[in-house]
Amino acid sequence: MAQVIFHFDVPRHFVSADTFIASTVATRQIADTIERYFFASAIEFEIFVGAPEAGSLLEILKVRVKPIRDVAVLIAAIASFDATPMGQEIARELTGHTLQEWALSSIQEIKESPQSLKDWSAQEIENLTKTFEDLTASATERTLKRPREEIHSAPLPEQLRFDLENAQSAFYSELLKDPQIAGIGFQREPSKFIQRKDFFKRAIPPQPLHDPDPPKEWDVSIVDIVVASPNFDRNDKKRLWKGRHHEHQLVFELADEGFWGAIEKNRLEFSKFTQMKLQLATNFVNGKPARRIALRVLEFNGHEIASALDEQHVRALLGHFHAPSHDLPLFGEYE
Repeated sequence: MAQVIFHFDVPRHFVSADTFIASTVATRQIADTIERYFFASAIEFEIFVGAPEAGSLLEILKVRVKPIRDVAVLIAAIASFDATPMGQEIARELTGHTLQEWALSSIQEIKESPQSLKDWSAQEIENLTKTFEDLTASATERTLKRPREEIHSAPLPEQLRFDLENAQSAFYSELLKDPQIAGIGFQREPSKFIQRKDFFKRAIPPQPLHDPDPPKEWDVSIVDIVVASPNFDRNDKKRLWKGRHHEHQLVFELADEGFWGAIEKNRLEFSKFTQMKLQLATNFVNGKPARRIALRVLEFNGHEIASALDEQHVRALLGHFHAPSHDLPLFGEYE
């Protein structure tokens, strides 16, 4: 089985379970994309979690191709994979030749003597499946570590590009939730890390291919409120937080992971006069506020507890983000 290595740069000797799950999900998404797009589901991949290595923060995922029943289908899949620039590039790195160059002799052999398939040994078939495992592991590593602009400008079909960008976005979005992760690498060497500052662009969700709705219009501003009705159950999606800004009422979602952590550890005391300064994102529909998200709680009862997110981080969280507009009202029929 081929390996995909995830090397986490953290000051402690552990990462959250969600982070480990995110790396497994990303590998599964990319393997599914290759299986569906290149092989027309003629072969199936399995993802296994390898045993942890003592004294390291390496997560080892193993990629395996399920047993192949029809070698002719496998040969056709090889030629199909080789039909794209990415497939050719990966194949050259692994074998020194394109898969089409390698497969032609096998395809010709099948045409001349269909019965020759019966003579393929188990070892030959195993070697073929190992090639696919290596290719899939390599594609996973390349997709996750490449800058977004390289993937976006690559000569790939739109659906394939979207699927790869989507897998990359979901992975780095999860990494950004853990402030302890300073970098991520895909090799054992600790000097090959992608730094946290480079997570943001990779975390931006890709533009949907066929989106009938216009991009959401967000306005991000700093707002002082008095908390009117907090909701300490973060799993309750129906009842939102409520606050007052002067004579106006604000209803908003709270997306600040650090602030939620302080709440859950009982580090904050709330009263009917509790004041908060928010970095607030407001979504407008037809010029009227439709949704609000508190991206970051900056101050609590006059005490500074966090810094505002920069533009890159805001884009990573909201996707399509427009510069703040002073022509749109902060308040409207949403209250």
